[in-house]
Amino acid sequence: MRLLLVRACLVLTSFVVTAGTLGCSDDDDSPDPCNTLTNSGPPVTPEIVTSGTTPRGGPIADGTYEQTALQYRGDSGVMLEPDARTFASVFEFEGGSVEMVVGKTLGGVWDEDRYSATYTTSGTELTLRYTCPDDSTIERPEYTATETGLRLYYRIVDETATAEVTLTKR
Repeated sequence: MRLLLVRACLVLTSFVVTAGTLGCSDDDDSPDPCNTLTNSGPPVTPEIVTSGTTPRGGPIADGTYEQTALQYRGDSGVMLEPDARTFASVFEFEGGSVEMVVGKTLGGVWDEDRYSATYTTSGTELTLRYTCPDDSTIERPEYTATETGLRLYYRIVDETATAEVTLTKR
């Protein structure tokens, strides 16, 4: 199961269920990383749920957010497999730009990717235009923004499930 999520070969790529089609990565070993954020987000274990929240849009407050939950919700009649990875991510939103550091581990092997993008909102759609590590990717997840957090909703590529990523403002 593959998911376009915040340009990481995770989820989000974000992170979520890896986005191999995005042309990853900008990991810490690269000579010129997209940003220097410290990934101090808590470890997050994905959950499979039967219901979730509905995207509502709203203004995204500038600030630093950390991933605090990841839920997969299958469409009616779809059984999802558990995701054995653990994730940790930090996002920094400021004035229409966002920097991201997205990490994941499986079997004790840590992998981390870094991204920079500009963003706009329209209704419940968040448009991310990546500027680093390349500028050829645009993502359009649905979202809900509140004073204390942000939820991103990504359709899994085969269109049988939704991943809901919860970011909490520090």
